[in-house]
Amino acid sequence: MLAENPKIHDIRPNVDAISSIVLKVGGFAYPHYFASLFGMSRVVGISRQIVYERLEARGGKGTPIVCPKYLYAGDETVSG
Repeated sequence: MLAENPKIHDIRPNVDAISSIVLKVGGFAYPHYFASLFGMSRVVGISRQIVYERLEARGGKGTPIVCPKYLYAGDETVSG
């Protein structure tokens, strides 16, 4: 559907547009590495979040495993 719109030239989203601008302004001379650097920065950020949640949160206890609560009404048979 997006390809049929004459105003859209490239239907792939440019998720790293801002980081590419920062790298270009900063003088990084290899634009074909922009997407790779963006992906690596995401991996580092997610890894840091996992380390924090597992080792440092709540004074070193880590975050608890979240289990959804449910209500059990017992064995009720429906007669009909």
